[in-house]
Amino acid sequence: MVAAIRGVDPQQLAVCLDVLWSAWEEDRAIFIVGNGGSASTASHMANDLSKQAFIPGRKPLRAHALTDNVEALTAIANDTGYENVFAAQLRTHARAGDLLILISCSGNSPNLIRAIEVAKRIGVRTIAFGGLAGGPTRDLCDHYVHMPSYDYGHVETGHLLFEHLLTKLLLDAGRSARKPAVLIDRDGVIVKNRDDYVKSRLEMEVLPGALEALGTLSKQGHRVFVVTNQSAIGRGLTTLAEVDRIHSRLADEARRFGGEIEAFLVCPHTPEDGCECRKPAPGLFFQARDRYGVDLDSAVMIGDWETDAQAARAAGCISILVTDGRIGDKAENGADHTVKDISEAVELIISRNGTLRIRS
Repeated sequence: MVAAIRGVDPQQLAVCLDVLWSAWEEDRAIFIVGNGGSASTASHMANDLSKQAFIPGRKPLRAHALTDNVEALTAIANDTGYENVFAAQLRTHARAGDLLILISCSGNSPNLIRAIEVAKRIGVRTIAFGGLAGGPTRDLCDHYVHMPSYDYGHVETGHLLFEHLLTKLLLDAGRSARKPAVLIDRDGVIVKNRDDYVKSRLEMEVLPGALEALGTLSKQGHRVFVVTNQSAIGRGLTTLAEVDRIHSRLADEARRFGGEIEAFLVCPHTPEDGCECRKPAPGLFFQARDRYGVDLDSAVMIGDWETDAQAARAAGCISILVTDGRIGDKAENGADHTVKDISEAVELIISRNGTLRIRS
């Protein structure tokens, strides 16, 4: 066993690490398949990638073991043959750019070969963990890691070692590359406030310098999220679909300046609804944490109203309020920092380089 492990080509593992990292960076789905003991390793790897590699401040890895849906496996095997149990699931769930990992001692299984064929047609990248002589999967896959042994137990143990090692290396790389998040209120910070609400794309007026500021954040390696109360939806003055269209236009305009808004988190409720997402409640911040892996302890909130500062404090975030929105007495706004507008807020974030602190 020791000799076999020493015979593993580290360059093969390094290439697989690069491919997995790219899948994580690009938010691609990862599908993992195998038979017998390799099915167990596939399930184990999916759990490790999606749970153990979780890092605050990064989107989670979306890893799925196609071995785990017993209903799908038995239905497909019964109707069209066991050789199609993975290929049929890939046709349903996979998209171009996703990643398929195949785990097999021999590399000869027809259902794995059929899965590779479907993956290639879709444009899914492929990695195989193999052993013995390698089998057809060795040559059919884009990337291959070989466990040089003819002992099934040694090969399966080696594959488990591969997945544990790759998960650990991904975790280390992700921690070192963690990007800080900035959560930004929309109206009064990016978009001009209206007394009758911004109800359509035609009514959206971007504030001077806001798009350039968003571009600076993205170029400096920050993740950008918009967190916004939109009670006009709950009041029946506009619709969620129209607000989505407003946000799509805003995201497009931000990209012209190099800005990338990762997500828009919207509360559609009125104050009377008593929801948990309307600021000053911290629900939108918790959505950013749970859906997108935002590390709230290091995140910065930019708002223009006392409720923004209150929500940030409840979520454990640093808060910056802008006075050009609608704050009057900046001494009483409850924020950790107060500036003129979003441009000055971004300048403060960049100049402090992670040293901003919550006011005690």
